[in-house]
Amino acid sequence: MNTLEPLHFSYNNNSSKRNNIKSETTTQRRTATTMAPSITREIVFFFLAGVGSTVAWTAVLSNLVYYTSIFGTISFPVLNVAVYFPLLPTSLAQAFWDTHYDAMFGSLGAFSFRGSIAFFFMCITTLLIPLARHSLPLLTTMTFIIGTASAILYGTLNQLASLVFPDSGALPAAYTSGLQASAGLVLITSLGTEFGGTQQHGGGVRAEWEFYGVISVLVGVSWFAFVRLISTSHSVRRSMDMRDSSLTQQDIASLSAPFLDDNSNNEAKESLGERMLSSSSSSSSLMDISPSQPLPTISDTDVTFLFLWKRTWPCCASLIITVASSMAVASSFNQTKSTNPTSDSLPRILFYVRL
Repeated sequence: MNTLEPLHFSYNNNSSKRNNIKSETTTQRRTATTMAPSITREIVFFFLAGVGSTVAWTAVLSNLVYYTSIFGTISFPVLNVAVYFPLLPTSLAQAFWDTHYDAMFGSLGAFSFRGSIAFFFMCITTLLIPLARHSLPLLTTMTFIIGTASAILYGTLNQLASLVFPDSGALPAAYTSGLQASAGLVLITSLGTEFGGTQQHGGGVRAEWEFYGVISVLVGVSWFAFVRLISTSHSVRRSMDMRDSSLTQQDIASLSAPFLDDNSNNEAKESLGERMLSSSSSSSSLMDISPSQPLPTISDTDVTFLFLWKRTWPCCASLIITVASSMAVASSFNQTKSTNPTSDSLPRILFYVRL
């Protein structure tokens, strides 16, 4: 009996382990099944938001033949500059201020505000573009507004996609796919409204209003998808709460130190010291700090944009050369002549092939 009892105990122990493993496996399967619809819905929302981020300026540039017939060959390079120029200053502005305002108003509210404002201006401006059919400066101004809104959305949604499910690349891939898919929707809209050629071939006033009206509706649908993503996704809300929590634990001044003057940096350091003193009673890492020892402050080893530039400048330079050369070639598409003098489709074909 004494020899059998340990065996009986071992058998029961193994059975208990197997039951625990089965229970954990079942729980994991249920969790995966529960999360799958949420991820799928967010993928769809990010895809639609990506479409809205680029569909407006893609629509404007796709009418290169139409605007060339009205304003001449200079129109297409000017519109390209209006679209792409805002990207760099907008990205720098977001790098300067986004973290500050996220900490001030909360990440969820700040992301929602930036995205909604950008979608609003893009939607309204796109709808009113036909009013600029006889004024290149007005058309350029409207295109610049669209380009700026697109740059804001690009930075906002790219960052949001990287924060939600950071271990998965599904959401950034969905957003990027939406950015590219907008060209197909613009082409379908152009064919459906028969707009995009010269004034004599598919350049009627009614067709122009119909074309930009449909594009504006597409932007509105993307805006709605963005609002639903922000307001109904528990994963987005959880990631924003985690971001807010991390911002309260970090020194905000250290994140913006490359752009602050000396006085602002000194104020940030003093604020950091005050916070560390006030929390010394509950933080074990500060218990050994004596009055004679200097408080930890923002160090020179903090990551700055100059540091990042030194580490990444070869990649940045290659990207600048690649993108600049591509834009330079594309800006001359409206000067391309077809062997068929009655056809105006070659520049438009080249435009869509490049995308």
